[in-house]
Amino acid sequence: MNDLLRKISFINILPDILLIVFGILLLNIQVALLIDILVIPVGAFFILKGIIEVCKFIMARGLSDFYKEDLIFGIASILIGIILIIFRNMIANMFRIGVAIYIIYGAIKYIDIAIKLKKLDLKPWIAMLLISIVMIIFGMRSIILQRNVSCNMC
Repeated sequence: MNDLLRKISFINILPDILLIVFGILLLNIQVALLIDILVIPVGAFFILKGIIEVCKFIMARGLSDFYKEDLIFGIASILIGIILIIFRNMIANMFRIGVAIYIIYGAIKYIDIAIKLKKLDLKPWIAMLLISIVMIIFGMRSIILQRNVSCNMC
């Protein structure tokens, strides 16, 4: 029974270790780099996809009603791409805050599991509690750091 619980607790801790690594990377990556890596290519993809949809509509116009929605989806896709590129700083900031909140949520969940493991007198509760505390610290630091970056951008 204890071996099974140890394996289960390790499997539960592994994704959080990966989240800690991801959180550390987010702390060290500048917002401008995050924008260049994520937001601008996604915005360009939406614009390109929208242009393709509009072209499909223009080429198929009059042939059938099958491509009628392509114009609407194409224009919507182009607008989404333009919005992503214009508001890229705000979107990158929201992404970092969202990841930080998710890390804190996972940490709180694993603190609860650590308390339950303590009640069962199982040793992995200490490791799970320590990892959870580290996760909360990194999540809070990322939110505070993001707030300072946002204030400096004003």
